[in-house]
Amino acid sequence: MKHKISVLIFSIIILGLLSVDCHAQLLIEKGKVQYKANPGEHVEDTVTIHNTSDKAMDIRVYWEDFEYVAPFDGNKQFYPLGMTERSCGKFGQFSPQEFNLPAFGSKKVNFSVNLPQDAKGTFNGVLFFEKRDESTVKTTGFQLVTRIGCLVFIDINGSSKGAQISGISAASDRILGDFENKGQLTLFPKGTYYIIDSEGLAVDRGEIKALYLPLAAKAEFSITMSKDILPGSYTAVLTFDLDGGDSLVKEVDFTKDERGQTTITATRD
Repeated sequence: MKHKISVLIFSIIILGLLSVDCHAQLLIEKGKVQYKANPGEHVEDTVTIHNTSDKAMDIRVYWEDFEYVAPFDGNKQFYPLGMTERSCGKFGQFSPQEFNLPAFGSKKVNFSVNLPQDAKGTFNGVLFFEKRDESTVKTTGFQLVTRIGCLVFIDINGSSKGAQISGISAASDRILGDFENKGQLTLFPKGTYYIIDSEGLAVDRGEIKALYLPLAAKAEFSITMSKDILPGSYTAVLTFDLDGGDSLVKEVDFTKDERGQTTITATRD
């Protein structure tokens, strides 16, 4: 028992050291950048990284691949460079690859991507900035690695954009559905809704949790209705902004009974 307690205390100390040392020492001005380009074009930009601490840092820069994973709420899986189908990093360059970042200093890093001639869809990757702290090996036996990244998305002009809302159902005070990416581009649908009663008056409104959907991905969404909605007939109007002036709208007719149960009666695009 004493051994288990000692291990637990040691683990807590290590986690405490990591969380304190990692906290906001590196900041990046662009955490996410998006571009539109033609097949075969050259995309270039700069990213500025800041050292908010009073100690200089040695920084290493490198590309990695990533993919959004279910339930497509922003969670990502990272992969070595070139492991995903639409990796932009494998066509990318950057400079400098390593540099010293002085205390309270900043540095601009140039990067570029040479798109292939047959490019379609969305190419993405992450440009990481990594700091390794050798001093933690002496104090903890572990080497602390801190890194931050800039997510890069390049939408290829001429690629199809499309989505579909299906599977509308009700569960007590919620309306649920599926949002599916039917096109070639990664989608970041921003959903909102409002509910009107049988007289056309708005009785509730709100936002739908953000989704992050690569090609062919499907994610569940839901809205939770206000408890103040009285029994009766209503219509929920769901609107998803797909960027670039595109949107997807779904109207859902439903009833709420005296027990608070919701029943879907009709849906319309």
